[in-house]
Amino acid sequence: MSKRKTILLGYMIEEYLKSGEPIGSQSLKISTNLKISSATIRNYFKAMMDEGLLFQPHISSGRVPTPLAFKNYWRTQVSLSEIQKLNDLCELEEKSLAIDCFVSVLFLSDYVLDALENIQNNFLVLRFCGKDVQEIILRYSAPLERFLEDLVGMQLEDILSFASQIHAKDLVNALQAIAGKNHHFFGVKNIASFMENKRGEKLFFEFCDGTIFRRLGNGIFFDEILPKGYVAFVRDGMIGEEKARLLYCGALERNYSLINF
Repeated sequence: MSKRKTILLGYMIEEYLKSGEPIGSQSLKISTNLKISSATIRNYFKAMMDEGLLFQPHISSGRVPTPLAFKNYWRTQVSLSEIQKLNDLCELEEKSLAIDCFVSVLFLSDYVLDALENIQNNFLVLRFCGKDVQEIILRYSAPLERFLEDLVGMQLEDILSFASQIHAKDLVNALQAIAGKNHHFFGVKNIASFMENKRGEKLFFEFCDGTIFRRLGNGIFFDEILPKGYVAFVRDGMIGEEKARLLYCGALERNYSLINF
């Protein structure tokens, strides 16, 4: 796509994000002060419709960006390489409201498995040290003890990841009781439509309990993970002085440029 066409499409998407209404060539020219004629803009519109980047809801209306156009736009407009710094959770909630999207934060736990104790082959006590001390009690099994012996000194999140991979359900549930205290979310209404099918329902609860962070690395995600018409951004962040991972998710046509600030 030519540079001029890319710029024009960018203006088109920006105007659509402001109004939510189909954009005509004359209104785009006026609102953006473009130095090209309305006829030239219409020619670009036609070319972009042929490329699947715009569509016309009604024959007498303006054009609307397609999901393909939004995907290409958000890949270039949202920077995920830098750590996003926020003062507190209130600021994160404000972003959820401003964008009208779901936002989730997982504070990175500093808990480390400090000790493992076998109590008369009846149960195992796992002692985690961090900002405080947490203990987990599990029914004894020799394979579980051998597995955990190799993990002493590791962080809770890493142990949780390994436990999930080997489907150690009781261990996962016990670890999540600690890790879950570090997870918060806002704007759940914006992913409510996930519940419309079984696959989406599973994804909905992964978003709400924070387990999605174990499946997704940092990056931008579309319908390879999400229902069609949605986008998710995962990145590193700082909330006050605490390290965290952040996730933003919602409809493609929300203004995610606010993530950059």
